[in-house]
Amino acid sequence: VRQFLAGDAECVQEEIDGTRVTLIRSACASEGWYVVSVMDTGILFRNVTNIIWKMAMELSALVGIAAALAVAVARTITRPLQKLRRAMNEITNGHAEARVKVERRDEVGELAVHFNKMLDEMQRTQRELLMREQEKQKAEMMALQMQINPHFLYNTYFNLRALLQNEEYDVAEQMMDVLGRYLRYITTSGRDEETL
Repeated sequence: VRQFLAGDAECVQEEIDGTRVTLIRSACASEGWYVVSVMDTGILFRNVTNIIWKMAMELSALVGIAAALAVAVARTITRPLQKLRRAMNEITNGHAEARVKVERRDEVGELAVHFNKMLDEMQRTQRELLMREQEKQKAEMMALQMQINPHFLYNTYFNLRALLQNEEYDVAEQMMDVLGRYLRYITTSGRDEETL
């Protein structure tokens, strides 16, 4: 102990009477005295070891809780995004009626709302384009019929005239009856076609 007191070290480990001990020196500056604490190293480090194990267990528990929370938070973000991605895949595969169920009022929910609005607008535009195309085809057909009708009437007139000149009165009469039914039908039904 005297060597320890004479040295510069504040803490040393020695063996006294077969027991490993830790000597800790504290100086009392005003009196020139030293206070020396002698502790059994096994007991000292056993307590430290227990504290380290306890801290390691607590740290492991905290890391586990943090990981579980991170997974839970990540799922609350990724699940709605996965639903949105699935809906996009359905649209890509031709299922135009697919929509995303809006379950949240955050950015992801707002994204789902705008995605659904975009799909609704696309469908409305497709319906309008289809209607316009049908109207265009109908107008083209009517224009074609307007061209055909005068030719049909001219041809019918000249055929009737030829039948009457050849004195084929029965055939001319049948042709006039069919023409009359045709004209009556297209003027009352709005259609320009009639089976003769």
